Amino acid sequence: MQFYNRALTADEVAQAYNNNPQGVSGLTAWYDFNEIASGTTGSFDNKATGSAHADTKAVFYNLTNATLSGDGGYTSINSYTETAPTMAEGRTIETKYTVTLPETVENGTLTVMNGDAALNPGENAQIAEGTTLTITATPAADYRLESLTVNDTPIESGATYVVNENATIAVSFVEIEKHNVSVAIDEGVDYQVTLNGEPVEDLTSIVAGSELTLTINALPQGKKLVSVTLGDEPLEANEDGTYTFTVTDDATLTVTLADTAYYTVTLPETVENGTLSVMNGDVALNPGENTQIEEGTTLTITATPNSGYEILSLQVNGEDFTSGNTYVVNQNVTITASFQFEGPKAVLVPEISGQYKYQFRFDDKVLGDHENGVNNTWNNGNVTGTDHRARNFTMSAWIKAVSTGGDGQILGHGQSLFYNATATKAMN
Repeated sequence: MQFYNRALTADEVAQAYNNNPQGVSGLTAWYDFNEIASGTTGSFDNKATGSAHADTKAVFYNLTNATLSGDGGYTSINSYTETAPTMAEGRTIETKYTVTLPETVENGTLTVMNGDAALNPGENAQIAEGTTLTITATPAADYRLESLTVNDTPIESGATYVVNENATIAVSFVEIEKHNVSVAIDEGVDYQVTLNGEPVEDLTSIVAGSELTLTINALPQGKKLVSVTLGDEPLEANEDGTYTFTVTDDATLTVTLADTAYYTVTLPETVENGTLSVMNGDVALNPGENTQIEEGTTLTITATPNSGYEILSLQVNGEDFTSGNTYVVNQNVTITASFQFEGPKAVLVPEISGQYKYQFRFDDKVLGDHENGVNNTWNNGNVTGTDHRARNFTMSAWIKAVSTGGDGQILGHGQSLFYNATATKAMN
């Protein structure tokens, strides 16, 4: 039931008849009698929200002790009580709403489909409650969707919307931000720039926020990679050697190279009582000088003693080195190796000048026999009872010069050197 304070046009009557009178000017009261107001027995709220009589309820009463006139009307009412009405089954009135689209859309298109029928720009009245609309916003080239809303609530393009009120659909598109990435790189470098794994041939218009990957496949002969920068920012290599960067502005990708340095790696011409292996990948270096070893080359250095021998010394440029480890070449390198009889460990002792070394080695057996106070042939009988050299020891020792050359005294004691000696001297 609707009440107006003025006469309606035919279109307004049609709108009111379709149970959508809220937007019709002059509406003062609208009751649908479908739901009794909360806290009442037989009152119904006025649904005309914009009316000055919005608070005026429709109330049903049960009249008693009334006097009827001849035509059935009431001439007097003695008492009345609010009561819930008993409503007769009437026709179902379908609620309809208006869906409003923009009159014009720039830099893209807006499509709103009601099944197979497209809604028109502007107002689309008489859209039945519960109708499902499919709303699609499509940007023009070089534009992207900025906003798509229904009654100011964001919605995804391609999503559906179920009509349950008057709806206004709005859309806007914005130009895609793009940047130029220039590349400063030696023309002899074999490289590739990719986006999501696909090669990028044109770097002059890269969408802002794109993540690009630089892969350097090969460098020119005699060149080494120094750095990769984007603008003034250095890029760090990934584990696989590639470089990843995000485009946020116009920038220059710079790959800096330098001449490769080469060094000489020198090995002994001969190695006794074992072998010395120096591998550059799968290639073994030769004894003597190995020139043109590129800076940054990784060498694997292994000293292997013959049977009955053990490693006495393995050094790289005078520094002790562990057999089997790797060494990265960044200077001229000299590698030496020596082996000794396998057995108790020896002690290397410098002679008094500190320039040469001598080996003291202790064995767990006596090297010769003698008796205290008895002439012994090994020292021309020069044995006395007080000479400790005449004692029997459970440990014996021999001394051997292990540094080439030198005639200094061992530990400052003026005792004979055994370098170039024809036999090993021992003391018991």
